[in-house]
Amino acid sequence: MRRRDHTSISISLFAFQDIITSVVGIFILITLLLVLELVRSHASTLPAQQAAAELPDSDEREKLEASKKRVELAIVELRSDSANYGKGRDSESRKGRFRSQIAARSTDIDRLDRANRTLDLEIRSLETKAREARRRLEHTPLNTELNDLRDRLASLQTTIREVRQADPVIVTGAKLPGKEVIVVVISKTKAKATSLSDASLLGEEQVLGRNPAEALAAFCARRAIKASQPLHIHLLIRPSAAGYGNQAIEDIHGKYSLGFDLIREEQTVRFTR
Repeated sequence: MRRRDHTSISISLFAFQDIITSVVGIFILITLLLVLELVRSHASTLPAQQAAAELPDSDEREKLEASKKRVELAIVELRSDSANYGKGRDSESRKGRFRSQIAARSTDIDRLDRANRTLDLEIRSLETKAREARRRLEHTPLNTELNDLRDRLASLQTTIREVRQADPVIVTGAKLPGKEVIVVVISKTKAKATSLSDASLLGEEQVLGRNPAEALAAFCARRAIKASQPLHIHLLIRPSAAGYGNQAIEDIHGKYSLGFDLIREEQTVRFTR
């Protein structure tokens, strides 16, 4: 009688194949849920975006293309899994399920392609309408009148500047007994001093720099050194010098006889005897 050999061990891969099948099924289910959620969100937001935007943004189109690529990748993975299961002698029923899932994904891709083409047509239609609206707006009487008003405003501003420049500040050659009168015109960054004793000479100009009040006080001190008599300083202050004008007046007032007037920014200063 033949003895049975109990030393041989048989290996079964059924449990391993069952685990792999379950994992792949979970992945397929998750992929289906993600694709359905993307399609649902796209379908719910597309009408609102079409009604709110004059020209649709390209983000929706990019989302559709990205969704299409994801679905195509899922189809490739499913086909690869189907081929692997075919090599592992999987059942015909599972292969059929894989084929039906691939067909469903192909249907989703076709639907996304149709939605993409519809979106392209709507974009072109809205772009055409926008161009037509801009052309109509350019030739309306209101737009023509607006352009005329802009031209008239520019001409009026030019005339105002010319009138203001033609209205100079006249400084007469008045003298103060025992004083040398210096007229200093100050702006945002510069000061120009002219002596009334001889207004025909060119005035001395100084750039005031970062601390204009201190620089102006130093400038007046240098003029005082050159003067043969005590100074009387008369400031002509432009609006751009208003930021430091009060400080400059306080610094100069305690050292020299002082007077000041305000002039416009564009006004010229003329000296007469």
